[in-house]
Amino acid sequence: MIRNFFKRKAKKKPAAEPSSNQITESGSFKPVTPLPSPEVMCEIDPDSMSKDEIRKHLKGLYKRHNEAAASLDKELRDEAEKMLDAIVECRGKYVDS
Repeated sequence: MIRNFFKRKAKKKPAAEPSSNQITESGSFKPVTPLPSPEVMCEIDPDSMSKDEIRKHLKGLYKRHNEAAASLDKELRDEAEKMLDAIVECRGKYVDS
């Protein structure tokens, strides 16, 4: 009898969501935009900045966004994680190479 009860409660498939939109917590749609390049996000210009200037700039950005990654605010944490990824990529590309 219990087995039959659980068989009747089959889960319905959720409606397909548009791939170019995300639903926010409030239920509204938020368009998804691609991220700019790591250089743009970190505001570095490898043509006009020396390796040492880039290193110092990335160090300051890392300190600021690493502290923000521990925030209780979800949006702030998400932005900080994106920036930390960009910082790591730029550091590997311009400083550690």
